[in-house]
Amino acid sequence: LFHSSSIVLAESAPADSVAVLLDQCILKNEQLNSELCSLRRACASRPPAPRPRHTLGEKTNTATSCFEIAQRKPNATSGVYYILTGDRVMQIYCHLESLGRCGGQGWTPLMKVDGRKRTFSYDSFLWTSKDVYDVSAGQTGFDDKETKLPTYSYLPFTKLCLVFRPAAGQEKRQVLIEMGSSETLYNLISANQFNSTNVGRKNWLSALSGAALQPNCNKEGFNVRAGLSSWSLRARIGFLGNNEADCITADTHIGVGLGGMGCGSHFYRMSAGNGRFSDAPNCSSSTAIAAAAFVHVLAQ
Repeated sequence: LFHSSSIVLAESAPADSVAVLLDQCILKNEQLNSELCSLRRACASRPPAPRPRHTLGEKTNTATSCFEIAQRKPNATSGVYYILTGDRVMQIYCHLESLGRCGGQGWTPLMKVDGRKRTFSYDSFLWTSKDVYDVSAGQTGFDDKETKLPTYSYLPFTKLCLVFRPAAGQEKRQVLIEMGSSETLYNLISANQFNSTNVGRKNWLSALSGAALQPNCNKEGFNVRAGLSSWSLRARIGFLGNNEADCITADTHIGVGLGGMGCGSHFYRMSAGNGRFSDAPNCSSSTAIAAAAFVHVLAQ
C-alpha cells in the first residue's frame, strides 16, 4: 500500500502491484525535487536583506571630526558624538551650530581652560606634550570644566575658534584664527617656536568686555612672548601690547596659556584672559587688573 509518500508492501502483494507503487514513488520524488529546485531559485533571486544603517557619529560609524558630521548631516544638532582621533575612539560634544564671529558649523573641541587656575599656564607641560587632561569634560559643552582632548594632538585644522567668557559673567565672545595650511595645535605649539597670526588688535580686544592693551608692540600668534627672561609676558595663543616702542618690555596681554609679569614686577597669576592696567597705557602694580576668563578652544 502507498501511504504518506512511503511504500508498505504486504507479504502477499503481486509483483505488478509492486511495480506500480515503485513508479508512483519515483514520480512523487521527482515532483518533490522539482518543488525544492523552484524554492531554491526563488531564494537565490530574492535581494539580500538590507544591513542596518548606522548614523554617522555613532559608535559603529565614527566620524573623523565634528566638521565631517556637519557636512554630511546638515540637519544634525549639537550634542555628543563618537569621534575617531588618532587611534582612539571617544565621545566628544560637537558644536554644530554657528559660533558667533567664528561662524561656520561643525566645531570640534580641543581644550577648555579656566583662566583662574594654573592648569594651562604658559609653562604647563600640557602645552608641549600629547598628554590629555580629564577627557570626560570633553562631553559637556560650554561649562567651567577644564579639559585637554586627543584632538589637540591629532586633529588638523584650518580654522581655530577661541570662545572667551569672563570668569564673572556668561557673555561669550569669539576670536577666529584662520590658518594658511592645515596643522594640529600640538605641532604649532610643542616646539616652542613663534608662529604669527593675523587676527588683528581690534578683534583681540573684542574678546572681552573692557579689554585693554598698551598701544605698541602688537605682536600676536602662537608661543608669543616679549623676551626670553622668565618674567617676560607670554601667551601660547594671544597678543602682546606695550607702552614703549618695542616688545621686550611688554606689560599687557590677552589670550590663553598666559605667563610672565607686567610692569617689571606684577605677576598676573592667570592662565587665560586679559592682563591690563586701569590707567593704560601707563602701568603700576596698584592699577594692574587680571581679568581672568574661561576660554574654549575649538577647531574646524
